[in-house]
Amino acid sequence: MGRALEHQDRNPEVEALPFEDRLILLLQHEVAAQQSHRLAQRLRWARLPQTACRQDYSVRYFQVPRLTDELLHAGAQQKKSAFFKLLAKADLLVLDDFGLTPLADPFKRDLLEIVDDRFDKKSTLITSQMPVEAWHAHLDDPTLADAILDRLVHNAYQIELKGESMRKRKPLERAAKA
Repeated sequence: MGRALEHQDRNPEVEALPFEDRLILLLQHEVAAQQSHRLAQRLRWARLPQTACRQDYSVRYFQVPRLTDELLHAGAQQKKSAFFKLLAKADLLVLDDFGLTPLADPFKRDLLEIVDDRFDKKSTLITSQMPVEAWHAHLDDPTLADAILDRLVHNAYQIELKGESMRKRKPLERAAKA
């Protein structure tokens, strides 16, 4: 607000405005600055490969293999419970590349805890090259698989994409433009 006030003092048009109008301008500037700061903070926290979070939602993005590393790291530092709380708070949790690598038993239990904390409270988006029908076999533990899938599939929207990979199209589009 201090910088906005200095700007007002240097601008003769604003300086001529009534006190109430100048105060409103200062408050509007402060609200805009706080929103901008929160957006920058959400983008850093989300760790998304592209910018997002523009609708004031908090987002966390993980590739599943990296999430396993984060959970191991948090467990080693005795901070796993705090990490679970952070994941539970995010409005949207994006888990990318589910099914690319085998999952260790501790991660399966952690995944159940993560999805259980979020169930019917927050949104979770999972991307996978593997069809949902194969997830049960991939989890390779009938009891845990039932519990995880029940929480994920209940009230879920499943979108199956068909066609060529967008990653394959981008080089072709760049070559066509060149």
